[in-house]
Amino acid sequence: MKTFFLFLITATSLLAAEPRAVVFDYGGVLAFSDRRIVDQFVCESLNLTTDELKCSAAQERRKAIKKGVPQSDFWQEYAKARGIVLSDDWKKTFNQILEGSLGINFEMFNLIDELKRREIVVGLLSNIGKVSAHTINQFGYYSSFDHCLLSCEMGVEKPNPRAYQILVEKIGIPPSDIVFFDDLPRNIDAAKKVGLDAVLFESAEQVREVLKQKRLL
Repeated sequence: MKTFFLFLITATSLLAAEPRAVVFDYGGVLAFSDRRIVDQFVCESLNLTTDELKCSAAQERRKAIKKGVPQSDFWQEYAKARGIVLSDDWKKTFNQILEGSLGINFEMFNLIDELKRREIVVGLLSNIGKVSAHTINQFGYYSSFDHCLLSCEMGVEKPNPRAYQILVEKIGIPPSDIVFFDDLPRNIDAAKKVGLDAVLFESAEQVREVLKQKRLL
């Protein structure tokens, strides 16, 4: 009987020590974006030079997106104002190219789905601007997370300790119970100082192995 109780206490302690949440960085971990294909398509469609795209057109685009205007709608209005006729399927093609430019790491999103099926809390902690965040949200890639913390909304970026403190407050568990993956060493170092179980991202295979070792997969 004594042996049984010792086993029960040990097992309970091990379970209590297991991480209860997994948090990911976005760029360089969950996606590897390349906007050049979008810029090329826009320049060819609207007869813009690279300089025109990066200067006046880009400024107008940012203002419109901050107001909630989809990029496809903005460029269609931009073309119309300049007497440029776009094809009927232009919007569909643009959105396909735009989504493709996000460079989504689907292996990582499959891992996230597995974690959620196991009822593990999954979060995102990302340094990102409003325009890029709007685009990612447009295609639903933030919907996988129980907690989605973006620097453009928090008003603070990693590796500022406050960013990690906000994360811990939001999830509501001790930092040592949170596994955090990021591709930048400085962000990992800062997370560790706050107490998170931080791991430098290398690949989806490495993440899977780490999560298995922590008995989360």
